[in-house]
Amino acid sequence: MLASRTSRTKQGLAAPRGRRRMQCKAILQQLSSLFQANKQVQQNFGDVSPSVQAWYREQRLEPGPLELKDCGAEGRGLVASTRIKKGQRIVQVPSQTAITPEVAVQSSSLRPILQQQQELSSLPAWSLLALFLAELRYWGAQAHLRSQTDEDSNNNYNSSSSSSSNNNSSRGKEIGNDSSIGSGRGSHGSGLPPGMSNWLPYLEALPDEPGTVLSWPQQQVQSLLQGSPLLTKALSITNGVAASFEQLQPTIKRAEQDGLIPEKALDKEGVYWAFGILLSRLVRLTGKGDEEALVPWADFLNHSPHVGCHLDWDSAANGGQGAVVLCVDADYQPGQQVYISYGDKTSGQLLLSYGFCPTPSTHPHEAYLLRLGLIQADPLYAMKARALSKRGLDADGPEWPLKLDGLPAGIVSWAAFRAAGSAQTSESEVEALATTLFGEPSGQAPSPSVRAGSLPFEELGLQELGAVCGALLKGYPTSMEQDRATASGASSSRQQRQPSSKDKERQRCAAAIRVVERQILARTQFIAASQARALRKAVKR
Repeated sequence: MLASRTSRTKQGLAAPRGRRRMQCKAILQQLSSLFQANKQVQQNFGDVSPSVQAWYREQRLEPGPLELKDCGAEGRGLVASTRIKKGQRIVQVPSQTAITPEVAVQSSSLRPILQQQQELSSLPAWSLLALFLAELRYWGAQAHLRSQTDEDSNNNYNSSSSSSSNNNSSRGKEIGNDSSIGSGRGSHGSGLPPGMSNWLPYLEALPDEPGTVLSWPQQQVQSLLQGSPLLTKALSITNGVAASFEQLQPTIKRAEQDGLIPEKALDKEGVYWAFGILLSRLVRLTGKGDEEALVPWADFLNHSPHVGCHLDWDSAANGGQGAVVLCVDADYQPGQQVYISYGDKTSGQLLLSYGFCPTPSTHPHEAYLLRLGLIQADPLYAMKARALSKRGLDADGPEWPLKLDGLPAGIVSWAAFRAAGSAQTSESEVEALATTLFGEPSGQAPSPSVRAGSLPFEELGLQELGAVCGALLKGYPTSMEQDRATASGASSSRQQRQPSSKDKERQRCAAAIRVVERQILARTQFIAASQARALRKAVKR
């Protein structure tokens, strides 16, 4: 009987032990799968710090088939970790991770002020985002300082721990309470606003200096861009940011007075840095009513003029909650850098707004952006401006993209209207000329038979365009030979990826741009003169 009971006991225990083995094996397999998946995420994110990677994962942001790598002269960029096919969606940034003006307001310590309707209506979207970034930068610096203080205190504690057990107990408690400050994530006790602490890891992914024209010394802006239409653009950017900074002052002062932020937390340096980040990283989401946003992870994507894809909003993505997505328009092999388009911008525009400059001589979107406005000293200026206004046109004129391969459509008519007439010309004659060149205010097509003064308007416009180009060619402070010599240094530096100072690189890029600008002006002058001669020959026949 005893033997029989023992046998039954062994049989009864066999099944549970087997099940436990199977359960343990299943648990180990699950853990192994989770480990491998986490390892893959770590690999795909690439050269991203562990704290930022952890934040990405908290935000449910997946790297997809991309990883961050050093791409040489282009800096850091996103590289294909696996084969990518044309049309494939490779980026999906969840809605809660994109930093929109609404998110900026909700996260800011200035929220009680910004939520008031009069404040929201008076501040544009990019100013709200700039306030958010400047405040984030301030709290990030405070978190870093506190972390350093804690580290120094910890070192002092370790060196003196043997001298006093009471001191050891006191210091240990103090360090333990503040240990979360260094990470800056989610600690109310650290003194960081809860809305800001969630975004501090994103700050780590941002550059200390965006490299835009806002970082240039004012003297350098004038010296490098003199004679170029880029000078006007650079001043427009810097003056616009200066005006925005002044517009923010009442809001910042009120926030300081209400105790929402420490005094001078949002100083000029921090706010200008924020505008520089926006200038180089802000995305306009056409699929979301042109809303402006910062898009973490995706903002590592570099520009190429040879692709046309761009980031946009897809309301159906992310389980119907919406996401910023990217579908590529080219195939990529593992190790190739993946690009998006920042738009059909010239190398000069990219230099001012993003801090890099494609080789102007081979850049497919290279152009001299000519502003051919009415001449204010023209006695007919007021009459011409009124005639243009009736047709929805501005006296400053559109921006004409001059290129090496021909004249932009419509520029000859505009130049003719600018040059036509004399002090004796009546307003009715100006109106008739405007109708000839630009049509009736109702949209009626122009009649090419009307003459502008003593010349057919085509010839007058070509002569005016040629004269304008000639005058602009004389406005450069350096010679073509000097610029070619400086620009050649920029080319060799990029090809060999040799480090050079930012100032020298700017000088080289600006010189290369000036070379191409003058080539375009000279070519436009030649085309205008050739077409004018052809018109005169046709008349003689």
